[in-house]
Amino acid sequence: VLFGTLGTVAYVRTTSPSQASSNFRGNSDQFAALSTSVTECTSPSLGPVLSGVDVVGYFSLSTDEQAVQGSPDLVARVGKYDFFFSTQRNKALFEVNPRKYMPQFGGFCAYGITKNSWTADSLDLPSDPDAWRIIDGKLYLFKSSSYLEEFVAGDVETELLGGYKRWGESFYSTVIFNTDCFWNWEA
Repeated sequence: VLFGTLGTVAYVRTTSPSQASSNFRGNSDQFAALSTSVTECTSPSLGPVLSGVDVVGYFSLSTDEQAVQGSPDLVARVGKYDFFFSTQRNKALFEVNPRKYMPQFGGFCAYGITKNSWTADSLDLPSDPDAWRIIDGKLYLFKSSSYLEEFVAGDVETELLGGYKRWGESFYSTVIFNTDCFWNWEA
């Protein structure tokens, strides 16, 4: 199983990480649909994975709760990517077993990975950090709650198997995470 993705067209935050608040939830004027290069969606220089959401935190939330923002004071690095955490305990858990907590498909929309038509050169699958689900112990993000609900109502196992097959064919050895491609969940 690989973790990461590439993208050419996505919804990106239009403020720089230094201009953005410490909370990843934006307002409608912070987001725009843009044609973007791969690095504009996945560059570690844009900020932490999932704009600083604590990926370990998802594993202790109920499914109706929003993601928890991490702190730049609690950082673990995987390759060139930074992950933020809300507690020292979550950081320690991640450091022991990062693959357990890393978002599948790099934190891009699992519905889109499994159902949409895409290639490595045309991947338009932003996610909403508040539209998520733990499935078989793995973290998946979705573009919105409606995509999440449609996904879990279907044949999840078959869809994920197909998604991992396509993912492996497209991004065999590429490890890329979503650092700045999010659906405007407050529009």
